[in-house]
Amino acid sequence: MKFFKATLLVYLAHFSRYVHGFAFAPSFQTSLNGPIISSRKSNALGNDLTRLYSWTPPETGKPSGRNLSMPEINVDVESIKSSLENISNSLQGNFQEGDFGERGEQYVIAQGFLIVCILGGGVPLVGGALQFIFGPVLLAAGLLVAASAVLEIEDGLTPFPKTISKSKLRMDNVYGYVRHPMYSGLLATMMGYSIMTDSASRVLLTLVLYCVLYAKSVYEEQDLIESLQGYQAYKKAVRGRFLPVEWTDTIMTSFGSMPSMKGNDKN
Repeated sequence: MKFFKATLLVYLAHFSRYVHGFAFAPSFQTSLNGPIISSRKSNALGNDLTRLYSWTPPETGKPSGRNLSMPEINVDVESIKSSLENISNSLQGNFQEGDFGERGEQYVIAQGFLIVCILGGGVPLVGGALQFIFGPVLLAAGLLVAASAVLEIEDGLTPFPKTISKSKLRMDNVYGYVRHPMYSGLLATMMGYSIMTDSASRVLLTLVLYCVLYAKSVYEEQDLIESLQGYQAYKKAVRGRFLPVEWTDTIMTSFGSMPSMKGNDKN
């Protein structure tokens, strides 16, 4: 208690000195049956506390908050200008190097076109038609594929990737094109709805959903190979996971320099 009261006196003295310009060190007497603390004792203790709890920079002797200066930032404008000129000249020379048509121009054109479309917020001229095709049409197609898969699987339907006693190997209809048509329909529905609502966040979440369903299908197929006889042969015969293999081959081989995905596990 004595220490607390003495500390309080120190702060009062400092406050009075800064506000009124004179030292404030009167005698105070406790009201809780404590002894009288003289101004001399309180000042002596206060000086000790001040040395203990305060810090001033040794260089200036002033409080640290009163001597702040911004660091000097030196910018060599001429050096930056010279570097930019060198980059520009090198780019012009690199652009002229090589034979036209054999440098992968199709990728650069596609890259530039997509950047312009992204910055402009749509595809010029045919943007409305594309939004309709990849919006309502994709949503409806996804619902149709998912419903067909559910009807085909009948009483073997389960939300879990583990096989159940009623699980059977299906190889007809939609299961003759892709191994996981329900996931295909779900992804198409979600992507179509994302495009319809013009929501970039929904598109990103649909891509995350694709990753989750891909991992789930891998886990599911490991169990199907062990539980269902003939699934390994079915997997080799129907190579498309979510999309028909013909579609992925067409997409990947549309660019001449891209190798075909034939023989590999698709999407």
